[in-house]
Amino acid sequence: YVFFPGCQAAAIAPEVVMRAYSDLCSRLDGGVALLLGCCGAISRWAGRTELTTETDELLRSSLEGLGNPEIIAGCPTCYVTLRNISLSPVRGIWDVLLKAGLPETASYAGTCASLHDSCGARGDEHTQQAVRELARRLGFELAEGEWSGDRSPCCGYSGLVSYANPPVASELARSCLNGPPEQPQLVYCMACRDRLAREGARSVHLLELVYGVSASETPGISEKRRNRLYL
Repeated sequence: YVFFPGCQAAAIAPEVVMRAYSDLCSRLDGGVALLLGCCGAISRWAGRTELTTETDELLRSSLEGLGNPEIIAGCPTCYVTLRNISLSPVRGIWDVLLKAGLPETASYAGTCASLHDSCGARGDEHTQQAVRELARRLGFELAEGEWSGDRSPCCGYSGLVSYANPPVASELARSCLNGPPEQPQLVYCMACRDRLAREGARSVHLLELVYGVSASETPGISEKRRNRLYL
């Protein structure tokens, strides 16, 4: 196996990535590699076709060097992107956790929460249902808003809106919030977690709860870079 957590997980929650990787290594047979970097989605959003091609070739070369192992994606956008460019099979970490069971570090809530669907999971009913089952196993009672699943709005990160037009990104993020302010907003994409937290939401990534460690609170671009280097 190779664990591919995604660039935003590395930038926002390096401790979560380390705990997840350690857990996968301890519970999966055959060995687990770790591959850090970008899946290429960001350069696609920016229209940087040459950089996208370069990223695709780098990823394929890295995976071939590892013997084309099964990829465990930590991000729904990475999951879709890697399935489209890789010769290796790809699974989401949410599926791995549902099959293997929650680790001892898991934090059980027993409270009501909203769940925001990543646009990377749009059209992917399997992932949408898997993360809901994971949330239920963590003890949450989920309150589905009017706009969820394939109709869930973008948090303002996809397409790099938060860099190109920050006020529009803020408006988009606010449109994602469901339920009372004190209610947790569960997510399964670190970019979504960051965007919703910037609008004052109690945004929590499911892997923070699975591994009992919190992500950075709305890190700036320099801190994100430091977090990647630290990881």
